[in-house]
Amino acid sequence: MAEKNSTHFSILLALTLSAVLALSALSACESGAESDSAQVREAYVDALKAESPRKRAAAVRKLGMYLPDSVAVRGLKAVFEREQDASVLLEAVESCKTKKAEALSESLLALVSHPDIDVNLQSARAAHVIDAKKAKGALHRLAHTPGRSPLPYLRALVALSKRGEYEDFLKYLSDKRPEVRSVALSALVQLGAVKKSNHAVKMLSDRNEAVRREAIRAAAHFRDKNAIPHLIALLGEGNYSTQAHEALKELSREDFKPDPAVWQRWWKAAEKDFRAPEYEYLSSRGKVRFFKHSPEATRVVYMLDLSDSMGSGNGSSLEAQFEELESSLYSLPPTLSFNLVAYSRGAESFVPTALRADMPAILSALKWLRMQGTDKYTSSYDGFKKALAVRDAEVIFFSGNGLPNWGDLPSGENPELEDNVVTAVRKLRKELNPKIRIFTVGFPFQPDLHESGGGNLLPKERTKRIRTFEKRAAGFFRLLAALNDGEFCYVDKTQSDTMR
Repeated sequence: MAEKNSTHFSILLALTLSAVLALSALSACESGAESDSAQVREAYVDALKAESPRKRAAAVRKLGMYLPDSVAVRGLKAVFEREQDASVLLEAVESCKTKKAEALSESLLALVSHPDIDVNLQSARAAHVIDAKKAKGALHRLAHTPGRSPLPYLRALVALSKRGEYEDFLKYLSDKRPEVRSVALSALVQLGAVKKSNHAVKMLSDRNEAVRREAIRAAAHFRDKNAIPHLIALLGEGNYSTQAHEALKELSREDFKPDPAVWQRWWKAAEKDFRAPEYEYLSSRGKVRFFKHSPEATRVVYMLDLSDSMGSGNGSSLEAQFEELESSLYSLPPTLSFNLVAYSRGAESFVPTALRADMPAILSALKWLRMQGTDKYTSSYDGFKKALAVRDAEVIFFSGNGLPNWGDLPSGENPELEDNVVTAVRKLRKELNPKIRIFTVGFPFQPDLHESGGGNLLPKERTKRIRTFEKRAAGFFRLLAALNDGEFCYVDKTQSDTMR
């Protein structure tokens, strides 16, 4: 009997201990859950209300760790709707590159129209990680939605596609909207659709400028000999002559002058045995030509002088700068991205970060630049603050002819103002983008040309003073390039002819 009671007591004791341990574990779980819930709520508040973008970015990273928690989902949705700082948005988008973020798919797709190229493309990639088929289907639908620009969605679709995945873009080549046809053709180039080069040849006769310019670039890239007669014909059309000439030189490896008759004679003799250069697929990097410079990059910024000393009209340095910019942009590989910064009294950027180098973007940039007015002031350092802030840019082309005399003029130990600007640019580069290279282009100086367009001669007695100024300006441009891993070149043309 005693043994039986002892056994019952042991069983009761074991059950009691088990219950105590279970209650303790449950209590610990509840405590941990409460702790996690408190941390999510704290991150929610910080993500929306912290003053520093750095603190908000840290908070959205923490919210991402708790997905698919409903509070984390609500917090990230609110960030997508309210946040103005692109760096914070990029952190929020990065935290959603997981299938746990399924509830945020629609919010991510809404961000594809964001003006920052990195925000919109990374948002598309996050939605693609969550559900690739669903994301691509949604982007195609959005590209057809009335009242919306189709371009951000088409560009995102290109970014999500691998080499050879171009079939979905063929249907857009016959779209009524010319900007859609142009970006679709750019997609074929980026995705290596060399077997579809006949579309580029056909579109060389399109009436829309963006489409035709994209076709010129595509025909040269695809190395399609059937494009040569069409390109020769375009030499006689002023708007397209320069680009067609460059395409012909690339396709033929000949360097004749831009005369249709010369090229026609060559083609008549060469057509039978002609072999185009070997086709090469594009990569994310490419060569960028601007005057005598030709570095490789993935993202480039053109920093352009709109001060009055650049002159105006035919024969001016301003016009030479514009013409070279056009030639450079038209020849950019469409896998690259770019931005423009115009400086004179102040400094303005074309877009917040950059745009993919398709023809609608290029033509919009050139139109924007032509609408910027000139001024007698030169805010070089303000321009550098804009250019160096372009995220992930690898090259800046800084062109102009004057010394900084307006805007933010950094003080320093140097006796000359321009030397203090050089020091400030080096410091800012180190802070924002230490890998970026600065290539500079100097022009002659002529203060009297901004009204005359190059017609008036400089009085002889002022020549010496102007020459001295030119030498100082050239030294400024040369030093900036040398101290920032770039190169300097001088364009001795146009206005220099008046300095006698």
